[in-house]
Formats: sequence, structure tokens, C-alpha cells
Amino acid sequence: MLKKIILTGEEARQKLLKGVEKIGTIVGSTLGPKGRNAIIYRNYKPPLITNDGVTIARHIVLEDEIEDLGAQTIVESAMKTNDQAGDGTTTCVVIAVRLIQKCFKELAGGMTSIDKKDAITIFRKINQSRIKVGELLKKRALAVKKGDLLKIITTSLENEEFGKVIAEMIEQTGKDGYISVEDNWATQYGISTETILGMKFYGTYCTPYMMTKPVSKEAIAENAPILVTNGQLEEIGSLKNVLEELKKQGNMKLVIITESYTRPLIEALAKVAIGYHQGNQMQILAIKASSLIIEEFKDVAAFVKADLIDRTTGKFLKDVKLHNLGFAKKVVVNQDNVIITGGNGEIDKRVQELTEQMELEKDNMFKEKIKRRIAALSSGVGIIRVGAATESERGYLKLKIEDAVNAGKAALEEGTVKGGGLVLKEIAEELGEEDILYEALMAPYEKIQENVGDDLEIGEDVLDPVKVTRLAMENACSVAGILITSESAIGERRKTLWDELDNKLTMLHENERDFRANENQDLGVGRIVE
Repeated sequence: MLKKIILTGEEARQKLLKGVEKIGTIVGSTLGPKGRNAIIYRNYKPPLITNDGVTIARHIVLEDEIEDLGAQTIVESAMKTNDQAGDGTTTCVVIAVRLIQKCFKELAGGMTSIDKKDAITIFRKINQSRIKVGELLKKRALAVKKGDLLKIITTSLENEEFGKVIAEMIEQTGKDGYISVEDNWATQYGISTETILGMKFYGTYCTPYMMTKPVSKEAIAENAPILVTNGQLEEIGSLKNVLEELKKQGNMKLVIITESYTRPLIEALAKVAIGYHQGNQMQILAIKASSLIIEEFKDVAAFVKADLIDRTTGKFLKDVKLHNLGFAKKVVVNQDNVIITGGNGEIDKRVQELTEQMELEKDNMFKEKIKRRIAALSSGVGIIRVGAATESERGYLKLKIEDAVNAGKAALEEGTVKGGGLVLKEIAEELGEEDILYEALMAPYEKIQENVGDDLEIGEDVLDPVKVTRLAMENACSVAGILITSESAIGERRKTLWDELDNKLTMLHENERDFRANENQDLGVGRIVE
């Protein structure tokens, strides 16, 4: 059983504060244009070199168990900021650390005797001031103008060439678009991008005879009705009614999206495809989307405004009418992917459902999947592939690009303010030195200057997203307010290799004593019995 460590009063507060200050020193050194990197050990992998605040914070575990409690409290605020805004984690840590230091000084009697009433009073002051700062940030917010995204991203990346490409992608996909940053093992250095303004998912044509562009191995159908069904499609006879209705309307095209097809049906569809190339048959583009789950089939149906034909809900292919079909301007299928553009769907309702699912989801991996599905429905998907000479450099660039992308998207949501800590400095001066948040709001600007080593003039072209600045401030205030009201700290003593060795030696000695004990000699223990 692990031993509990219990500290109270002054001793507990000093330990917690030490942990807070240690993480502030490590993470704070990365802030600003001349912020330094941290190099982090990883099991069986090259060291990770980064100046991303939340990445560094996640890897910090302090040796002292109670100090680590204080540190992990700050890590929580950084992680919360990262989850909500994707950037601003270092700013959050810097504000939180300075605010906690200030609050301990404000408490009656300093660090020697704390009055719970005073701690709660300060906690309330923090909340009141936090609301004021949030309102002042919104008043200073400016709408994103042409070129602002490029300024924000270039400032974050310190690379104008990359900044132009990424800014253009964000403008295309919009604030709700999903942008994935991936490894590019084929390129020694640089980035390559791909933007898909439409729905993309894994799938292919059920037979190569459906290809309309043999050189690129693509099958394309334009301005076509779309049938969406899950499960296995078994016979062409099940499509008879809908095909006859289409012919009556003079429409000689149909796209089918389903999970799989039987071999006899594939052979029948191949004959239809051959006839189409000869100019005397309808074009049927049958797509096999075996990777889609039922919820993703619903996404596709919503995008093209089709009814999902699902036997479990009592809908059958033989009953399909024209009004059950969807529509898209273009469907492009290759050996790996399906891209649908110009869907006819009214997707707001489906996006709202997915947004509610994402808010309830606890697992970050599933959250990312839902976010990508929302982007495919409502705006677009972008992929940035990052190459570098070494794995360490590639990891460093990926984290920088992710932060820049998140900052750009955050700017589209709530606008921009003066960057480099200037806006918080101005608000602090407006509130005055008597305000509980004065020193904390000054901290980011002062830390940037400290890391530069001399006076840094921050120009008008340096911008920060309002959302990032606001969330960094709010989460810092939240965690600081809770921590200062703590009167005791309870931790667990961690087991070490020496602890395990000591336990083994103790057990060995106990066994030896048992073996030699007088009462065991009467049982014949240790004697040879013939």
C-alpha cells in the first residue's frame, strides 16, 4: 500500500508554490520571438525538441510529490487552453504563475498564517476582475482583414513562405474547416498541402470498368442523383424501380454508395459500365465504402440530401423513389478515395447533432474524428504534410505549424487584438495597480522582454487572436483562484527502484528467520528425511 503524504498550512503552501514556480520557469522561457526550446527525453524515440508550452508541461513530473501537485494544477490550465483554442498555453502558464505569487502575498499574514475568509475574498476579486478583462478584450477586438491571417501565422511560425501557404488554406476551408498536420517521409524539407472543399472518405469503385479517366484511374459522375444505403447490395433487380423512374425523367446517371456488393451484382454492373463506354447505356457509378460506419453513412446522406436506405429502419431498395435520392454536382472516385463536391443537402441540422456529440465526448481522439466530420460537411478539409532532415526537426515543425493553424482559425472566430502581450498590458494599465490582476496581466509582456534580453519594440503588424488571449487569461484565473483557497495537500509517496529492492531484501530476511525458527525444527524443516 502506498504511503500518504499530508501537509497543511504554511508547509503545504510553500511546497505548492515551489511546484508552480518551477513549471513557470521552464515553460515561461519559451515565450516570445526569442523564446528558447526544451529538449525532452522519450522512451525508445529520439528526443523531442520544442517550445510548445503544453507539450513541455505534459512531460513535467517533479520529484517532490507535493510540489508536483502544484505543478500539475498549472498543467491543467494549459491543457484546457489547448483543448479550447489550440494555442496560448504558455501565456496561460505565465499569467497563472504570476497571479498565484501575487495572491499569496495578498493573503493576511503572508505565507505564515492564512485566513480562509481572506482567501475567499481574493478568489471573488479574481472572478470579478476576470469578467472585466474579458469585456475589455471584446471591446478591443478587430475584425480579420485581408492579410491579417498571414501576419498571425507568419509571426507564430517565423517563416513567411510557410505562412502564405497555410494562410491561404485556412481562408479556403474557413473557421469550421479541419486541417490535419501529418508527417511527410518522402520530402527532406518543407511542406506540401492538399485542400478538399467537399466531402472526402475512403472508398473506391466496385469495378475498374467504371473508370472514365483511365490515365488517372478515376471515375467521375457530374450532376448525378445519388443513392445512399448501408449493408451489402445483392442483386440488380432491387434497383429496377428507381432505374425505370430515372429513365422516364430522361436522367441516365446514378451514383450508388454502399458498404459492399455481391459478385453477381458486380458482374452485372460491369456490363452496364461497358455499355456506357459504348454510348448506349446508363452510367452507374457504384462506390464501395466499406470503411464507413452507420453514422458516417448518415453524414454522406445529409451532405447530398438523400434518405439513408437502411433495412433496420424498415426502408428497402425496392421501395426507393426519386425523392429518396440525393444530388451532387460532382463525384470523383479513385482507387483509394471518394470526393463529393456541390452536395445538395441542408446540413445545418446534422452539423448541430455532431457538435452536440463532440461537446459530450470525453476522448480526445473521438473528438478529433467528429471535428473532421463536421468540417467535411460544412466547409473543407486541409492536409499539411511536413518534411525535415531528422525526426526531431520534423516533430518541432509539426508542433509550430499546429499552433499557427489554431491561432489563425481562432482569429476568424472572434477577431484580433494587439499581440506580444501589449493588449493585456494596456488593459492592466487601464484597471490600475490596485486591481488583483494587474501584475498577472503585465506578466506576458514582461516575460517576452526578458526572453529577448533587451527592449523589444512590438509593431502594429503583430496580432493575437482574441479567443486565444481571452481563454489563456480566463483559465489562468480559474486555476489560480482555486489553488489559493487550498489549506492542505495530500499526495502519495511514489515507489522507487530502491523501495522495491528494500521490500525484496525484507522478505528474504523474513524467510530466513522463519526457516531457522525453533518451532519449525519440530516439523522437520531443513532436515533430511529417509
